[in-house]
Amino acid sequence: MSSIDYKAIQDALTPEDIKRILSTYDVKPYIEAVNYIVFPTVCHNLTGGSPKLYYYKDSHLFKCYTECGDVFNIFTLLVKINKLRGTPISYAEAARQCGIHGLSFLEGGRIKSVEDDINYLYNLLKTQDVSIHLPTLNDSILDRYIFDENALKLWVDEGISYNTMRKYNIRYDPIENAIIIPNYDINGNLISLRGRFTSADSDVKYRPIIYNGKVLSHPSSMSLYGIHITKEAIKRQKLAIIFEAEKSVLMMDTIYGDNNTAVATLGKNLSMQQIKMLLKLGVQEVMLAYDADYTDYPTMELKRQEYQKIANVLKTYFNVSILMDLDFNKLQYKDSPIDRGKEVFEELLKTRIYI
Repeated sequence: MSSIDYKAIQDALTPEDIKRILSTYDVKPYIEAVNYIVFPTVCHNLTGGSPKLYYYKDSHLFKCYTECGDVFNIFTLLVKINKLRGTPISYAEAARQCGIHGLSFLEGGRIKSVEDDINYLYNLLKTQDVSIHLPTLNDSILDRYIFDENALKLWVDEGISYNTMRKYNIRYDPIENAIIIPNYDINGNLISLRGRFTSADSDVKYRPIIYNGKVLSHPSSMSLYGIHITKEAIKRQKLAIIFEAEKSVLMMDTIYGDNNTAVATLGKNLSMQQIKMLLKLGVQEVMLAYDADYTDYPTMELKRQEYQKIANVLKTYFNVSILMDLDFNKLQYKDSPIDRGKEVFEELLKTRIYI
């Protein structure tokens, strides 16, 4: 009996075939790069859609980075599109639409499951080279700044030890009255400097440092703060705790030392590059430890939904949990889960939400 060899069809489709197939549905790419093509999110939008549906040429799989958060092949995408348009088709019919060069029906083929596809993508991402050659800075730039215990006592009072600040190369700029936060890539190369400006009349608390007329910043999506130091603990424990800001990583170091598995994304967005870095380190579990941007149940629920979307992307690759102050009695507004110390943090760990 003939069967459809879905994997054979999927792997035989070239990027040009994918564009041709989707063009019949009036779906055109936004961007094409060496390794991927970006399409509108037609997987869940009947019209419009943001440029967040990525087709990866190596894996022959799509990944949606918005509401779906799913990994799927071209057949599943066609099923989704047709369902949205009120013209439902079967998985087999989608494969027939994609059939090329006699590959639609093959003797002795097998149906490859979505789970197999996801495992394939996981292994591909885990083994791919994740080296990104960000522009690096000369370490001598840090000689412009000093380690002043009196000036840095502000952070000691907030729970960051001098030893931790030395380990992470925190400095002070007496001219700008700013705490200097160096950011390093996973290999320990200096890639940017950010300042915590402490003067009462500062227009912003945090911004990149300007040195000799140059803004010393890097794309936050291309690295994780603290990973050059915490990577060994992350490897051992197969766990990464993801915070928003650098201070949380530093507080975690003061409390947990060499067992600190924290990194910071400098915001809430997580990129594929960051996911690949964690996979390369063998991470199996990710905890999202975002700031308490909620004061009541309605705002908490909105935030939970926001975090859920991020978790939906991550759960393809990791076990995921979210730390939240569910009873509004442990954190203050805008607190990081580590801001109130070890005891409160570990209480939040006990009540974290598993996704």
